Amino acid sequence: MKMPNQLLTSWKETKASFPINLRQYTEPEQVKREQNFEQFSEYLKQKTKKSKGSLEAIRKEKADLIDSMANFYRNTLDYSEDQIQTILSEQMVKSTWSFLKAAKKYDAALNFEDAFQALRNVWILNGLQLLMGKKVELTASIFAYSMLYPYTDNYLDDATISVGEKLAFGVRFASRLEGENVEPQSLQEEKIFEMVQLIEGEWSRDLFPELYKSLLDIHGAQSDSVRLIAGLENLAFEERLAICIHKGGTSVVADGYLLAGTLSAEQESFLYTYGAYLQLLDDFQDLSDDLNEDVLTAFAYAAKTQQLDSILNRTFHLGQLVIQQAEAMESDEVPVFQSLMQKSIELFLVEAVQANSPYFSPSYVAAFSNFSPLSFSYIEKKSGTFSPYQNQLFEKLIQQALDSNEDEEFPFLQKKSLLKQQA
Repeated sequence: MKMPNQLLTSWKETKASFPINLRQYTEPEQVKREQNFEQFSEYLKQKTKKSKGSLEAIRKEKADLIDSMANFYRNTLDYSEDQIQTILSEQMVKSTWSFLKAAKKYDAALNFEDAFQALRNVWILNGLQLLMGKKVELTASIFAYSMLYPYTDNYLDDATISVGEKLAFGVRFASRLEGENVEPQSLQEEKIFEMVQLIEGEWSRDLFPELYKSLLDIHGAQSDSVRLIAGLENLAFEERLAICIHKGGTSVVADGYLLAGTLSAEQESFLYTYGAYLQLLDDFQDLSDDLNEDVLTAFAYAAKTQQLDSILNRTFHLGQLVIQQAEAMESDEVPVFQSLMQKSIELFLVEAVQANSPYFSPSYVAAFSNFSPLSFSYIEKKSGTFSPYQNQLFEKLIQQALDSNEDEEFPFLQKKSLLKQQA
């Protein structure tokens, strides 16, 4: 596995020059895309009512929504046809819909924010299925792993639960991941342990020990990330960066094991690198929130004393290396996966600059604004954020799935214990 110190070396050796060869937008081009955005927003507003009517009508409404999303990606965000066909393929859409229906069936109290957080995990896993030459579909392990992190995050973020209780939960959760029979201490903990049960139902502990080791690794990395809280430890930038890298890397390595059961050294190395990079992108996007909550990721820590222009430049160029390393997966889908990675990196970093502009130099913000399909002033006026993975774009999709009467059976949820909270 590519460990944090190896990626830290890559980070330090990566150039800090301003990104070049990115698509630039003129003011008229941005205005045109803003008009497209307005049209799509208006479409969503007209679709706010719950889905009703016949099964055929519900399916037609679903198809209309997907078509509108494709036009949004095409005409507003400039995704290519190959990219659109990949992210909105029949298999990807079905997996999305199936996950939302399964989530509702398992936990009727799941709110939009938690469903969306879990869905982002599903999309990453579906993308890796594509890259690894596997059928893109919802599996028991994808469902379970994607639900684990709203559940564990909610538990750890609950201000009514003491630090001592949270630490004790961490010990119990580690024991459960090791295969021990642990009695849950709350309904939330019961749900968390049931997600582990679902994974065990798909992957034998005896036959796939490395899979369960990967789950313990991500648990350990998440527990270690508590050290980022301001005031707990006097950590340097590189120490904080190593913690963030390891958290992201172990997470996506676990994704790979949950999809394949076993991984080659080359696959594990790429997945670790890819996951670490996704974490760095998330840390940039969450910069302001992390500072407000006194969570000093490497980037939040640096933002307290310096402008982040060169750090974001390094993050961009490191991404170019990660894209090249995807070739280690030896799949026919590598080229389209690489193109989607490139597009995502560009959009993520544009949003990071727009949403956290006080932490960059004014000239840097002005230069980066030319890479945005929507003007920064328009984004600020509309919603304050840019990412296509925000509520306005996906809330209708999620709500439509949760509210429709279209039913689906999920064999992995048939055990009585998994549905007893719905009784």
